[in-house]
Amino acid sequence: MRDIIEQGAEILYVGEAKSSKTWTNVFVQLKFADGRAVWLYLSEHVDKVQRLQLIPNFVKNIFKIGDTIDVHYKIVQSANKSTKLVITSLANHRPKK
Repeated sequence: MRDIIEQGAEILYVGEAKSSKTWTNVFVQLKFADGRAVWLYLSEHVDKVQRLQLIPNFVKNIFKIGDTIDVHYKIVQSANKSTKLVITSLANHRPKK
């Protein structure tokens, strides 16, 4: 499935990051330009190069509530048939003024 792109999505809420031996995950609520508030899932392998990791930006409060960001995401179906909206990349972070 192709990525869906939302430009200028406002960060509304950042969940608590959960870590295992191999993955770190966090849920983020964003408000899109059309007013929809959507929960997206961000998951990163622990071996990912540190400079490419995005979750620490949320955990360390670099990306703050009210900031805007361009987000690329896609719909993914898990093995248990549940679906989630998974962030594939983030770009153009703009701090709240």
